[in-house]
Amino acid sequence: MSPNLEFAPHQRSHDLLTEQVLGHRATTYDVSKDAVVIAVKGELIVSRSARSDSPRLDLELRRIARPTGTLASTELARGDQRQAVADVEIKDPDPDGPAADIELWRLDDPKHDSIDQARRLAAIARGVHPTFGGIPQPELPAVSPNHACVVAPSFHHCPYGPPYPALAPAAGFLTPWVPPQARVVVVDTGYIPLNSDLDARVTPVQGEMWDVYAAPPAWVADPPDGTGPGNRDAAGKLLEIVGHGTFIAGQIAHAAPQVAITAVGQLDNPAFLDPSGGGNAYPLFASEFSVAHSLLLYGTGDVILCGFAFPTLGDHPSLPIKAALDAVIAPRPGIAIVAPAGNSESAIPQWPAAFGEVIGVAASDRRERARARFSNWGQWLDCCARGEYVLSTYIDYSGPIEGEANTTFAGWARWQGTSFAAPKVAAAIAAAFAADPSVEPLDAYANLIIGGGGVAVDWITDHHVTAGVSLPQLKLG
Repeated sequence: MSPNLEFAPHQRSHDLLTEQVLGHRATTYDVSKDAVVIAVKGELIVSRSARSDSPRLDLELRRIARPTGTLASTELARGDQRQAVADVEIKDPDPDGPAADIELWRLDDPKHDSIDQARRLAAIARGVHPTFGGIPQPELPAVSPNHACVVAPSFHHCPYGPPYPALAPAAGFLTPWVPPQARVVVVDTGYIPLNSDLDARVTPVQGEMWDVYAAPPAWVADPPDGTGPGNRDAAGKLLEIVGHGTFIAGQIAHAAPQVAITAVGQLDNPAFLDPSGGGNAYPLFASEFSVAHSLLLYGTGDVILCGFAFPTLGDHPSLPIKAALDAVIAPRPGIAIVAPAGNSESAIPQWPAAFGEVIGVAASDRRERARARFSNWGQWLDCCARGEYVLSTYIDYSGPIEGEANTTFAGWARWQGTSFAAPKVAAAIAAAFAADPSVEPLDAYANLIIGGGGVAVDWITDHHVTAGVSLPQLKLG
């Protein structure tokens, strides 16, 4: 069964960034009623243990593809690529842990499509599942495409529309630097230096992607977020996604001033996605393999916020994200991992938010009385917070931006999306943990949900996307 590339009239995106992701030469996609699954066209993710248990799967794989490495691979393109950063612990994956079971394969024929091949191979491997450390994982597929992740995607916007200029808030939104009592790791688009109060709290690091075309394959650095030519479309407009991580950093610093922030910039380097050349020469998305790698490297904070949300082929849980979660949680079960629900106005599970180990956050509207019109919703989520018309730090920029005419930003913006509801929850957990480190972050979240820490909580029931699913709403400003 080939991918369905046909959108219904109400589904087709009018957002330039979404169109660029779907039209990238390195991507393929499949349209269903409620979601569009996007994947790197020439790559498959395979469980080594499942392949070992299915000789036929192994044989069919070797006819069409070649293995390039595992999620536990540590090879760097250059020995000095990953620089030590003060106060940021970098932890290489356990070579015997779950990450070692997750392989990335490269399709030999550029005409082959990863979604097509994943469907075919999944049928061959029916009933075969990964095993992590001797423990079967019956919910995980044996093989999948390498899904492309954007920050809380939807049919129409990524995130939900462009940012809009805002006046500077009253003094006190960002307070002077204080010694940190906790650390939040944000895996998102990175961080653009902004002002001294925020810069002092944020340590930016570059994410990495696995270059399957290198000889030998290796991790290569992702380009940093910024406003230069590499972050503009063919018409010279600033990509709509620029500054997304900076906006989130401001939200966390505002709500939790006693917290240090590690901002991991994770948008894959387009120079290594399509060796045939052409396509869009600017970072638009990250693969799930790359995001999982950053979770493994930097998952040593007290709270981890993963700003990505993506649906998967067959709605199966993400293989590499699951392996990364297991590796991060094993040494510290009390860590809190937070992710947005996504903006598809759908009940289809989005990952990593749908994992039971992750606090999945939907968005309520500006009045905090109902689901935000764009927000995904369902029992696979844990809570919600306001995601409409959110104020935070942004870039200093004057000029054209995708989705807007020429616009001037003076360090502040209003934006909306579930990816701006999730940081509120992450910051509240971090602030509670910083105030009382004897309570693990996950327990601090449980306390917040029952109204502890002075946070008001009510319930929002949505009848539009799902049949009356209620979520606790944290009123966090």
